Amino acid sequence: MPARPLLALWLLVAAGIVYGSLYPFSFGKELPEGGLLAALLASLSAFPSRGDLVSNLVLYLPFGMVGALAMRERLPRAARLAVVIGAGAALSCAVEFAQLFAVDRNTSAVDVLTNVLSTAGGAVFGAMLRPERLSVPGRLSVRDAMALVLVASWLAYRLAPFVPTLDLQHVKDALKGLRDGGFSPATFARITVAWLVVGIALRSGLTRAPRLALPLLAFATALAPLLIVRHALRIEDFAAAGAAWAFWSFVPPSRAASGLVLALHLLVITGIQLAPFDFAGPSHAFRWIPFAGYLEGSLETGVFAIFEKFFLYGTAVWLPFRLGKPLWPVAFAVAGALLVTELLQTQIPGRSAELADPLLALLAAAVCAGLHARR
Repeated sequence: MPARPLLALWLLVAAGIVYGSLYPFSFGKELPEGGLLAALLASLSAFPSRGDLVSNLVLYLPFGMVGALAMRERLPRAARLAVVIGAGAALSCAVEFAQLFAVDRNTSAVDVLTNVLSTAGGAVFGAMLRPERLSVPGRLSVRDAMALVLVASWLAYRLAPFVPTLDLQHVKDALKGLRDGGFSPATFARITVAWLVVGIALRSGLTRAPRLALPLLAFATALAPLLIVRHALRIEDFAAAGAAWAFWSFVPPSRAASGLVLALHLLVITGIQLAPFDFAGPSHAFRWIPFAGYLEGSLETGVFAIFEKFFLYGTAVWLPFRLGKPLWPVAFAVAGALLVTELLQTQIPGRSAELADPLLALLAAAVCAGLHARR
């Protein structure tokens, strides 16, 4: 595999880590009494928030995986792991040190440990991928890694915040959602289309995807709120799982079926971007600073929102590419359409218009290009 696309993607991931960790780049925080040494010692006992832990996991896992893939032809496996893990450790230490001087940022030695472990996990997974077919040991082999990245992004969004619970009261509260939650046709349509996309991605991503993989994933995700905090069961999830399973049970896989799912997916994106279709104003500003809205609010919520947006826009780029369309023209067309909808959001009350969504579409295209460089 030509190393340059993956090496560029690795550097892009590193740049994203620096940007997300130091934004808004406001330095000048006063160190505690005792100076730099005291600040470093204080970091040993500081424990990050759950949002910080999740964001570190999300950022450094792909850093390790892409790094291992980028170094495949340059170094043997053991040396590759050592270099990538060392790079993750160096990057984490540099970022945490810079955060000592950044306003509204906290330095934690636990962050460094989490980042190194996440980098190592991603690097091991990247090293397991065989160079000839991007396949992993076992009966299932990976034909299209981007397809599985999109599936993982959707599942991560649906299962966030990944905090399990065995509390009986939580189970009772989660079950109340079936009785008191009502039924939203819009939510049902959005989730159904997402599972239709997952059905395509599973068949495209794996050489021998089990026939029951889609319904098992869909119904398990619908039931997951019983064991995950801050979730409740929704009738739309079960209805959408059944509808997607029924669709792919009766509709044979074909270009026409994939084209139909793509058209439905684009309608879903349009609805999400422009709802409630009220352009009465008053006009508000467009935010040109990338990802400012995600980084200024709850970090945990922002990370989960990025999972959903990456799935939505990544699918809008990947599905046409899978159908034979050139990747980058499609990516710029999707990014341009998203930019238009973001500009229209400046006239919709309660919406925040910014540059993040078009950039996520281009980022998804970069990931797709890197993962398909060999092919």
